[in-house]
Formats: sequence, C-alpha cells, structure tokens
Amino acid sequence: MSKTIDLTGLKFGKWTVMEKDSAASNGTLMWLCKCECGTIKKVRGTTLRNGESVSCGCSWRFNIECERIHYVWEHMKQRCYNPKNTRYKHYGGRGITICQEWLDDFMNFYNWSIDNGYKEDLTIDRINVNGNYEPSNCRWITNKEQQSNKQYNHLITFNDKTKTITQWAECLGIRSNTLFTRIDKYGWSIEKALTTPVEKRK
Repeated sequence: MSKTIDLTGLKFGKWTVMEKDSAASNGTLMWLCKCECGTIKKVRGTTLRNGESVSCGCSWRFNIECERIHYVWEHMKQRCYNPKNTRYKHYGGRGITICQEWLDDFMNFYNWSIDNGYKEDLTIDRINVNGNYEPSNCRWITNKEQQSNKQYNHLITFNDKTKTITQWAECLGIRSNTLFTRIDKYGWSIEKALTTPVEKRK
C-alpha cells in the first residue's frame, strides 16, 4: 500500500490545501482547499497534483493561463521522452531531460512559471541549449530572443575543439553577430570565419 503524501499547506494554482478531509466513495482521498477568492471546497488529491483542478472556477483568465502552461509542459515532455516526436532527436535524443521537480508535478512547473515572468506572448527557453529543463537553466522570453539564443549557441568544431559561436567570439575577440553573419549569411567556411581578422574601420 503506497504512503499518502501530505498536501497540507501546499499551493496548487489558486488552491491552498488546508487539511485532509476524507475518502470519496471510490477511495480517492479528498482535501479541504481554499481558493484565493475565499471559496472553500473539497478537492481530490489526484486532480490537484496533475493540474486538473487549479481553482474553484472563479477566474476564467486563470484557467486559460493554466491551460497554455500545461500545453507547454506536455510538449516539453514529448520532446524529451517520446522517440516518435518529430523534435525528439534535438532534445531527448541529445540527452536533454526535465528535472524531477517539474516532470513529476505540473503545478511545480506552473508555479515556477508564474513566479518567473510568464506571459502569453513568451516561450520557454533553455539558457544553455545543451542543458536540461530545470529552474536554473530556464526562462520565459520572446520568440525573437529565443531564435537569437539558438543562433549564438550553435556548436562549431574547429581544430578538434567544439564551442558555441558566442564562446568562439569571446576567445577570438570577435563579435558573435559578426561570426554568425559570416557563416549564415555569407556562407564562409568555419576556418575562414574564425581566422579572418576583423578590419578596423578608418
């Protein structure tokens, strides 16, 4: 028999768990919860933990917000753990994972998102593109910023050394956007892009 996890005092969306109440007719444990609007209601523990119940229904916007973050969470899992996903090779296939804190409990990811700048027009981004999905390596940014992060963190191998465009720029004393333009726009070889000195403006 599995041990019951005590949810007392924990926050799930707008719900704050007050105390354990009773078991439903099917044996599911119920918890007495208080919504931010003041409503007190019995809620099943399973619906709290999987993100199905996040409020008493008092806020339509909150439900829409939660639905989008849940969508992001589900697709994040698909990219990392479903080999049949079209983007798996760029994530799970490269060893990118999701921290247990987020993987095991949607509301942990939801609460982190709200506390760290989530907005409808932003997207989840890994600061280090070779790192995992975890609080210390993630942020919410615009699509334009994310594309820039992908560009300048593109891995380049030269003379048996592999670095991102940003790292090569720092080593060579060349602006990262100059290296990116040489390679992506002008089609220069890696050797030419990295070894050609930058002409000083007169």
